[in-house]
Amino acid sequence: IGHNCLQDFCHLYGKFVRPLPATLEEFRDGFHEAFPMAIDSKMIFENNRQLRALVPNHALGPCYETTGRQAVFLRTNPEIRLDEASSRYKLAKSDTKGSQALEHEAGYDALMTGVIFGRAAAAMGMTGCVWDSSLRTWSSAVAGTSFEAHTELFNKLYLMRLSESIDLAQPNVEAERALVVRLCNFPKKTGTGHLRRVLSQRIGTRDIRVIWDNDTSV
Repeated sequence: IGHNCLQDFCHLYGKFVRPLPATLEEFRDGFHEAFPMAIDSKMIFENNRQLRALVPNHALGPCYETTGRQAVFLRTNPEIRLDEASSRYKLAKSDTKGSQALEHEAGYDALMTGVIFGRAAAAMGMTGCVWDSSLRTWSSAVAGTSFEAHTELFNKLYLMRLSESIDLAQPNVEAERALVVRLCNFPKKTGTGHLRRVLSQRIGTRDIRVIWDNDTSV
């Protein structure tokens, strides 16, 4: 499990599996063979409509803070307990802004990633599931869970600045670009929420993904 983790997975593959191949197809097949289930938590927040509406900023820190304080998550969030010897990361038990001091520290980022995945999974009803190593797939340990209903979000890696993803389990399909709009030269202080509101008024839908190119273009 990672968050916006294409680069992390490339390093993991190149350092511990084999040298990175020359083509995406070779990387996809080799990575999926070594790691049959890969989860990019940013893909989950970007592509699940419920979570995307509740968590507007899908960077790791904001995901961690928002899922730790919104009532809709607090009703389902799993209990996460740290070993008593883990004194450095005591702040992980409380979702205060003091946790920002530890952001980008590898161990703490890994902890936040696991926490937000657990919270997202619980919010979507993915509880009681285990990895079956013999079948190389997930199975439900509790009847009635909806894990399988969301597996289309897994084995896909988020691509920065693009409206596409890398599918690690099957050949990638070229994205539909008929509804892609590029906006340029607006004030630097313009926010994502404002752009969504303006675009929704123009094209008649609120289901809009804004991908930033730089400070003044999307």
